[in-house]
Amino acid sequence: MASTPVLTAGPRRAPAAPAGSESRTRSGLVWLVAAGLIAAVFGVVEWTDRPPAPAPADVPATEFSEARARPVMEHLAGTIGRRVVGTPGGEAAAAYLASTLAAIPGVEVQVQEHSGTVPSLMRPATLDLYRTRNVLARIPGDSASAVLVSAHYDSPPESPGAGDNAASVAAAVEVLRALAAGPRPQHTVVFNFNDGEEAGLMGSSAFLEHPWARDVRAFVNLESAGPRGKAVLFQTGPRNAWLTEEYARSVPRPYGTVLGQDIFQSGLIPSDTDFRVYRDQGGLRGLDVAFYQDGWAYHTALDQVGRVQPGSIQHMGDNTLALVRELATGPLPGDVGGMRSVYYDFLGVEMFAYSGVTAMLLSLVAFALALGSVVVATRRTPLTWGRALTGMGVMMLSGIFGILFPVGAGLLLRALGYPHGWYASPMLAWATFGALSLAGFLIVHGVWQRYDPHSEAGDTALAALAGAVLVWAPMLVPLTLAGFGVAYVPLWWTVAGALGLLIWSFAPRLWWAALLVAWVLPAVLTAQVQILLLKLFVPVAGRFPSPFGFDPVIGLLVGLTTVWLAASGVAALHRAGRLRLASGVLAAVGLVGMVALTQVDPYSAERPKRLDVQHQVTDLDALLAVASLDQLPAEAAVAGMEGPAFTSGNLGVIREAERPDLPPLAVTATQEGMNLADGVRTVRLRIAPGGGQYAVGVRIPSERVVGWSFSDSLPSVMTMGPMRMRRQGPGGAGGPARGPRTPAYTLRSLGGGTWEGTVRIRGAEPLEAEVMETYSPGRSPSLDHFVGQLPEWATASTTLVRRTGLTL
Repeated sequence: MASTPVLTAGPRRAPAAPAGSESRTRSGLVWLVAAGLIAAVFGVVEWTDRPPAPAPADVPATEFSEARARPVMEHLAGTIGRRVVGTPGGEAAAAYLASTLAAIPGVEVQVQEHSGTVPSLMRPATLDLYRTRNVLARIPGDSASAVLVSAHYDSPPESPGAGDNAASVAAAVEVLRALAAGPRPQHTVVFNFNDGEEAGLMGSSAFLEHPWARDVRAFVNLESAGPRGKAVLFQTGPRNAWLTEEYARSVPRPYGTVLGQDIFQSGLIPSDTDFRVYRDQGGLRGLDVAFYQDGWAYHTALDQVGRVQPGSIQHMGDNTLALVRELATGPLPGDVGGMRSVYYDFLGVEMFAYSGVTAMLLSLVAFALALGSVVVATRRTPLTWGRALTGMGVMMLSGIFGILFPVGAGLLLRALGYPHGWYASPMLAWATFGALSLAGFLIVHGVWQRYDPHSEAGDTALAALAGAVLVWAPMLVPLTLAGFGVAYVPLWWTVAGALGLLIWSFAPRLWWAALLVAWVLPAVLTAQVQILLLKLFVPVAGRFPSPFGFDPVIGLLVGLTTVWLAASGVAALHRAGRLRLASGVLAAVGLVGMVALTQVDPYSAERPKRLDVQHQVTDLDALLAVASLDQLPAEAAVAGMEGPAFTSGNLGVIREAERPDLPPLAVTATQEGMNLADGVRTVRLRIAPGGGQYAVGVRIPSERVVGWSFSDSLPSVMTMGPMRMRRQGPGGAGGPARGPRTPAYTLRSLGGGTWEGTVRIRGAEPLEAEVMETYSPGRSPSLDHFVGQLPEWATASTTLVRRTGLTL
């Protein structure tokens, strides 16, 4: 019997590295190429992150033109200015939109004036009594089934709202024009230019009561958290794979990542949109699209027309027009089931969108591919399972160091008394924390390379790549099972790393091609994530009145994504060598950056400190209360101001203020009688704002309240505690402590008009309630004098609040 020859796949060891000057030359070349690739990846990502050029006014009527849309934004935010619900500005905006839409041929226009009650989304035990004025438009289709486009036209009290949300309204108006200029759609298209979003998502709630709402099968909500950049698809809901796939298929410039949805629905972002009302109250399926860059201007006086980046409206409009046309001509399954959706774009050119089932299948295939690639590598290269597992351990340890270095730097900056430098200088912080992260990551690999007995050319690099694959693969499956959309990042790193390992196994001389395959494409996606996180979260972190510093949090975000970028790429650096030297250089760069962060100002005129300034008037006194809306105290902003000295309060500083002239109290209480059988008496409340109040609240101790006529049931109670100096939004403000802590209900009237109803109270004894009248933006001599003295690096939201006792 003849013996079977043994087939060999090639050499088990890569050729030894050249020595001397040739080795140093190759080492320098690898480092140069690596630095160039990193710069190229971030450069390409940042370049493609720009919005497109605005289309001129003479493009065909069926196309979107920012030049035609921009005058709508300029009129709303520039000519009218603040458009707070129930104010003359809000009424002027509604009239302007109604007349503008009525001038478009083929469009039906209705103004929906709606009043109602709804439990407050943000304030426990509060019932909101609201009036809104929605401007509705409809393009009839062959089918009654409708696609809804929604954008709120009201502004927050402290801002003219050019980005939030006049730019989105302008985009929606131009989309309406372009659709009306084309052929009749298969499905009806409805537009809701709604009111009262900033006061509590009230216009969207009102629309759900309109007859047109019954026909809606899908919606697109247009929003803004900043006046610059492209419009990101940041929220689709948990079971909307079909809608996300429609977006990916139809829009010309896809832009979005499920990571935004993960962050937003986690509650980390302190804001909300009408999307929630349509989804939760209306049971509708839809997409949330918003501008998000330059969040420094969000809800401040800086949100002006000139700050809206050219091309931003064009990007939102082009994508919305294409998406609505697609939805209006295809099947509209409406409130269907299905899995959650995973979606992300690649450089704004292509969007990947697939269901959670597909995501799970992909993760399992990637896991199998990863294990298979390591098995192949152990058979065809010098790699052993022991070396691969060593590489895995080193990769995990280096990842820990790569995160600890920037987080530790953030903690140190905080401890030394130099926090918040990242807010006004985000690029400096990114470079500093990124350099420190790489330094921590590379020092571990440098030590490994130095003491590794198998550190011949290619051996350690190969083990590092295998270790990276073995780190990514086990991470992928549990993240996908847990429902984290961001699992697409380890998916790409796992697949690309496994393919690189296979290339290296079958063509050892093409190790450089293997490393390019393992790194470039997932690095682009990871760089997109890092840039989005920083552009979104840095301004948001400056709106958190948190007692701890966000420097370590920013360090964590930079460090985590930097470790992602370095994990597979470090294999190439092992080929170059000198890792400990590189780690030292990067550490030095990071230390220089830390020193620079101690010298920069934490704020600037373009990226100012936010203050909440309330002129609080009570029966006893009048105070000016200044609270910081970020982690740094307010004292520096008020230092040296003329007038009475500020003293420390609970959450800020206070000083005496003049008592302004205010109209009569907006709330009256009348006794209507008592039922002797059950000992319950009835008090009639009349809430009639008449002096420019934005909101009027009545807080009633709940212990003796049996019921009221304003709604069918009472809300869950809350504690009516001492009035602390804190931001509570329109209808409530902080102040010095008065009175015991008492559970209380609150009625809050918004949008003007008169409300009457009854409250049933147990017992004949008087019940002491409190009326809170809010004027926002607040105007008084004390507020005007204060704002006029603010440094250029600070901006203030001003509120005038009168608190008055009311006996029921």
